[in-house]
Amino acid sequence: MEFLFIKGSSPRDVRISKYVSCLSSIGHEISYWGWDRSSQKPIDERLKECRFVFSGGGFGRKTLFFYPIWIFKLFFCLLCDSKLGEREIIAVNFDAALPTCLACLIRRKKFTYEILDEFALSYNFPGILKCVIRVIDHWIIRRAKLLIHVDHNRITYAKDACVVIENAPEDYWQGKERGYDAIGRIFAVTGSLSMGRGIGSICKFAEACPDVSLLVVGRFVDEKAKRCVSSLKNVICHEYIKQKDLFGMMEKCCGVFSLYDPSLEINRLAASNKVYDAMMMGIPVITNKEVLNAEYIAKNGIGIVLDYNYNDTWKILANKDFVNQAIAIGRVGRKLYLEKFQFKAMVEQRLLPALQNVKAK
Repeated sequence: MEFLFIKGSSPRDVRISKYVSCLSSIGHEISYWGWDRSSQKPIDERLKECRFVFSGGGFGRKTLFFYPIWIFKLFFCLLCDSKLGEREIIAVNFDAALPTCLACLIRRKKFTYEILDEFALSYNFPGILKCVIRVIDHWIIRRAKLLIHVDHNRITYAKDACVVIENAPEDYWQGKERGYDAIGRIFAVTGSLSMGRGIGSICKFAEACPDVSLLVVGRFVDEKAKRCVSSLKNVICHEYIKQKDLFGMMEKCCGVFSLYDPSLEINRLAASNKVYDAMMMGIPVITNKEVLNAEYIAKNGIGIVLDYNYNDTWKILANKDFVNQAIAIGRVGRKLYLEKFQFKAMVEQRLLPALQNVKAK
């Protein structure tokens, strides 16, 4: 079977990369159409085809002006694709799903819709525009043959043909028990780096505790966050590195930050891959209490829940004995990951059977 993934990002996208690794390992061919926002044309050699429908535009709020161009170009590319009928199409997020839905409607082709982030909640749109986007989004959901969510708390619109594939990584430890000899007072800060992801509070923590270190790996979305991190002395900073290399560096870490500014609704619903990264690595995830999955983290004892803004709730991280506490919490998270959240198992046991079921109907 040939899969065509469509997303408004590059093939370096962590979740896309996991799909490629998993599906190609069991004999499927993978093609990818995307938006090369950085104009660097990153290539994944495992792909049968990698096509950048649109290039440029960068990141952050300024990309809103480029969404119509991306949507328009993608619609016509799909409309003219001679192989469309032969591919299992998975469109990721609203901006890819809208043109896919329209083209598939004309071409009488079915598609799968994966929702990582609800577009209407991703920006501070005016109320009327938010309602219009949601109406269109629900229409796309009804037209899709299968809906993929990344967390049960993200299911805001009911559909019978629905499957949840959590944002979990492949197992760096390959099913083995991990050792903790290398672990130290190092905290990981990964992914999209911005003031809205708690960088301000994290920097205040690092300034107040010079005996801890930060491992910062990711892409800075705003200059203020970059300046904040650059001003620290106790920081190791990298831009893009392969996920496997990142996990290798995280062997020394005693926690992973997963903070979200609660003033934005989509952030309160965050289904962060860092939660599952931490579980897989056998270390605590550190999140803020306003995030919806903070309750799950606290209930299962797999992380630390504190306030979004730096205050006395952060003192637990500064304790000299925190590393031992982190090891105990991490073992609980790793056990839960091995039991429920291995990505390849979820794809083989949930996604592929669901695709076969809707195909048979």
